[in-house]
Amino acid sequence: MAEVKAAAVVERKRECSQECVSSAATAAEPPRKRQRQEGEAAGPCRPYKRWAKHSLLYRDAKATTAGVLVTYPSHNAGRAVPEVMELLNRFAVQLYGPPPPVVPASATAAAASVTATAPLKDKEVDKAKDEEGTKTTKKKKEEGDEEPSEVGAGGQRLLRRFQVCNSGTEGLFAVRFVDKALDPYVLVSTIIASIREHPAQFKIRGFCRMLPIESFVNATQTNITAEAGKIITKHFSPAKPEKFAVLYQARNNENVKRDEIIKAIAQQVLPPHVVDLKNPTVCIVVEIFKSACAFSVLRNYYEERKYNLKEVLQQVSGAKPGEAVATAESKKKEQKEQKEQKKPQESAEKEEKEEKVAV
Repeated sequence: MAEVKAAAVVERKRECSQECVSSAATAAEPPRKRQRQEGEAAGPCRPYKRWAKHSLLYRDAKATTAGVLVTYPSHNAGRAVPEVMELLNRFAVQLYGPPPPVVPASATAAAASVTATAPLKDKEVDKAKDEEGTKTTKKKKEEGDEEPSEVGAGGQRLLRRFQVCNSGTEGLFAVRFVDKALDPYVLVSTIIASIREHPAQFKIRGFCRMLPIESFVNATQTNITAEAGKIITKHFSPAKPEKFAVLYQARNNENVKRDEIIKAIAQQVLPPHVVDLKNPTVCIVVEIFKSACAFSVLRNYYEERKYNLKEVLQQVSGAKPGEAVATAESKKKEQKEQKEQKKPQESAEKEEKEEKVAV
């Protein structure tokens, strides 16, 4: 009897150890990622954290800053920013070649200051250059105005052509063109033309609009009116009459009055140019977000689907918004109908089998 009890205790201990090992193994396994069904909307992604301040867009008073404004679905910046930057970098290399190398201003300033002073020894010259460089870079980092750069294939420091700036509003961010040789209108127009020619090569999921911006200014009425005068004289000539419209939109800004801005801009466009809100040939786009104002003069604004690249791609490929969701729902309905049709057949077969067994 004692032997039987001892054997039972040993068996129980062995079972408990096996259960502990299996539970530990299942706990160590990482959770499996659920596969997203066709047509199902993507869930929230990781937030983008490497924003630059939006004040960088209008800080340089000597030269205008160009760029693009990008709209994206709320809480989707983690997908939108990499997708936009990949498109811009790829087409910038196609149009303008590889980015130029960076010549730090600190090195040139240090060299000039050293040559202007009395002759020093080599070690003292190097020390002076290092101190000057560290001071300037520290000052730029504190102000958020450091020139963005990246390391090339040969280890050379290259200019990063684009810098992502936070707009202070959800669903919108700005891309500042650090390289002044880039033309935002040419760049975005080339992307749209390439989408129309080769739609199968593009997958636009994270963002919607990519609006080329000619200049950013501080969002005050005097600055907006002055910048509007410069842009209007550049794009409107008396020899070619145009039909124009002023498209105004403001986000997170209550200091600027909409009617006053539109009136001040429209008054600077002199005859023979005429206002036409239904069928304009030229659109003066004014986008205000927080303390920044973006200006642009665009032709074929509505023909280019308001520079909504996702709609352009859907138009070319023949797909409609929400078509994938509709196809997924139709497939589910078909599956349900097929199951309902099979139910009476299965029940009839079961009854026949039962009758045969009974006989």
